[in-house]
Amino acid sequence: MQIPPGLKSRSAIIAACFAAAALVYSLTLTNGHGWRWDDGAQYIAHARNIAEGRPYAATGYIFNPQNPMTGPASYPPVYPALLSPVYKLFGLNMIAFKLVNVLLMFLCLALLCALAAKEEKSETAASLALFAALPAVFWLRQLVYADWLCLALMYAAFLAFRRGGAAAGLLLGLAYSTRVAGLAGYLALAADDIFRNRKITARLVRMSVIFFALAAAQKIMMPAIAGSYYISTKILLPGHDTPISGRYMSSPFNEVFIPDGMSAPFVAALCVLLAAAATGMYIRRGRLTAADWLAAGCPLTFIICSDGVRTLLPLLPFIPLNCIAAAKAVRDGRTRFLAGAALILCGAMAYIGSFASVWQDYDISRPPSKQLFAAIKANTEPDAVFIARKPRMLALMTGRKASIYPQNSAPQAQLEYYRSVKAGYLLETWWLRKDREIIAPLLAARPGCFAYAYGNEMFRVYKLKLDFEQCPKD
Repeated sequence: MQIPPGLKSRSAIIAACFAAAALVYSLTLTNGHGWRWDDGAQYIAHARNIAEGRPYAATGYIFNPQNPMTGPASYPPVYPALLSPVYKLFGLNMIAFKLVNVLLMFLCLALLCALAAKEEKSETAASLALFAALPAVFWLRQLVYADWLCLALMYAAFLAFRRGGAAAGLLLGLAYSTRVAGLAGYLALAADDIFRNRKITARLVRMSVIFFALAAAQKIMMPAIAGSYYISTKILLPGHDTPISGRYMSSPFNEVFIPDGMSAPFVAALCVLLAAAATGMYIRRGRLTAADWLAAGCPLTFIICSDGVRTLLPLLPFIPLNCIAAAKAVRDGRTRFLAGAALILCGAMAYIGSFASVWQDYDISRPPSKQLFAAIKANTEPDAVFIARKPRMLALMTGRKASIYPQNSAPQAQLEYYRSVKAGYLLETWWLRKDREIIAPLLAARPGCFAYAYGNEMFRVYKLKLDFEQCPKD
């Protein structure tokens, strides 16, 4: 089939823009990682274990069932398997890991372009260019997270489903074994096929059999990987902050502009906006695609169980797409001007929120963090156990075992758990809200249980004295 010259030149321009953006993303990476987002530390620890032939789950992170929100004992294996050759070649080099994610992100954008209908190619490419320019997305390049791989596998499954269900089932099974959120890709594709054909097709059955077989195999072989613990614990765990209770913990915008948490009206307004966008796309096309179903499902996941802005990642490319479509539909010049001004204002606020200094300070590459790691390695036993708000990052960078403290802030409950895991040290990160709410009162209530060992402007380490004479239970 001959490609029209106009389409060929347009594709070349789009490819050049994506290549330039990928270069900018790559050249601005730093060899560090934020403390707050220590999921990346667990993925890297798994990758290290694969590369060095160690037991997969031996990451040094001790799972605390009394505070499961830090994460399960093990993460799904596909993303660590992808990172393991990088670790073998470059060791603990954060830039190398982040480069993998930059490539995966732009693979996601290319797959979304391939998914777009012919009449929407130009708008899709423009929206994805805006997406890549979003400050919040640009900021995410600094995180070693599995989201981009999971999304790439889901989008590839959407393309593969057009030719048959077996390949789509395999890709979605791999997406599920990358992040449990891969289940959303299966549900989106199933919904699209059922609503399009008004029946359960043979290719949907083939896809379902392969997907659930792979998911069951992972569950049997790696039972420590949590499946539905997110939904069950985030709704039912007393005292945990979720959007459903009026707070949202992990958004850069939120930390700067709404320090005490995202309000319920704000979340409701967001859902109304997203529902309106999905409705507009349905009216425009007369149907929804699998990618639209995936985007429509994101707000539901966000409201029920999310504690991170990453849940909305599949949705973000569709927001500029809908904005472009809306702008094209507006005929009145004055209204179009006001809509453009509002978008510029929102973009400016997002820029400020994404690059505020509070999100640049708490990085493992900063001197206080390096000093902490060096002090722990030099002055603690190799088999020492730490209690810390971010145990996975501490375990990766020091080689010591670490666990998070219980949700229950009562001093007695805290000390009983410390004894149960044979903890020898407590790391206080005063700049994290939970440490101020749990650790600071504990230190004040039981000063005889702790001896100051090390500190700098960001961290304090205490040696625990948990024997009965020095620190009685009562």
